[in-house]
Amino acid sequence: VASNLLDPEMKGWYIKDRNAFNQMPFEAFMVELRNEFLESNWAQKLRTAIGEMRQGNQTFAEFTNAVMQANSLLLGLPEYMDDALLRYHFESNMNADTRKVADDQGANSAVTLKLWRERVRKADEKRADDSLKLHAVVQAEVARLQRAATASAANRNGLTNKPSRNANATPTAQAGTAAKTRCPALGEAERALLN
Repeated sequence: VASNLLDPEMKGWYIKDRNAFNQMPFEAFMVELRNEFLESNWAQKLRTAIGEMRQGNQTFAEFTNAVMQANSLLLGLPEYMDDALLRYHFESNMNADTRKVADDQGANSAVTLKLWRERVRKADEKRADDSLKLHAVVQAEVARLQRAATASAANRNGLTNKPSRNANATPTAQAGTAAKTRCPALGEAERALLN
């Protein structure tokens, strides 16, 4: 055991009473180790920390693995969560969109925690994939609208990506073109309407 204790203080503690520790069952040794080096309420603090864990932006698999790893440290203690409590915790703290997809796919009909986690993991992957596809479609549409707006602004300002037909024209010819696009003068009846 001493070779697996990396902390020098723990190693010294073990070596000091090595003979007594070697006679103990491993579970009893772990109780002694906890009593020596952990705070008296460490298990309650860890259980509270587990209770505060949420899926958030991580995958469902990452979320459940983190909870289960932390919970495994409580094995054999009253604070340990069994499969029913773990499932309740996962259901209560998973991503709402994942929950909806999992419900739609019938994940809740799974009897064991392992099967339920597998079904919800697949639903979470589908949700994430759908979200990425939607994001790509939105980005493509935004880019298309930006290109259209840029082209429209360029056209309004007389700037286009097309070659100019008047580039080699003389100033007189260009002036003649401008006169052709001018609105006709208002007639008497039209002036009367405006007044």
